[in-house]
Amino acid sequence: MRFAFACAVLTLSCASSTRDVVPETHDVRAGDATGQPAAKRDAYAFVARRPMGFVALASEHGLGAEIAAGAAGHLADSMDACAMGLARNGRLVDGAIQVSASIAPDGAVVVTHVTVAPGDAVAANALLCVMAPLKMITFPPGDASAQRGIAIDASWGPPAATPAPR
Repeated sequence: MRFAFACAVLTLSCASSTRDVVPETHDVRAGDATGQPAAKRDAYAFVARRPMGFVALASEHGLGAEIAAGAAGHLADSMDACAMGLARNGRLVDGAIQVSASIAPDGAVVVTHVTVAPGDAVAANALLCVMAPLKMITFPPGDASAQRGIAIDASWGPPAATPAPR
């Protein structure tokens, strides 16, 4: 009898809805409870999620977290708008890119390393929707002796095909 009562209480206390009660968020910031840099925790410092993909800030050097996260968010907005346009024209393919760039003293982005998922269409999408908007971002001017840089990962495609990292 006690077992049946306990089962009834457990059943009634469990949520029956299959819907999440927490609203979906678009931007995610990694916590720094461990005191270790984001790369050592194997987590992104910032993730900007959009309907057509995401841009994740892997690391920043000499820029400040707020400026780097703002740039990643701006890049995600540009990538999302571009991907929507490509999808309307039937030219969007699933893709991913990793970019490392240094920031010149005048604030210009100087790309130092790029890795793109295989495929000519992926490369075309990456150039149009990630690389071009990234090169258009201008950071605040800095000291010529300071080394500043940013590393991002991005993925795009139909909403169901681009799960963002957690």
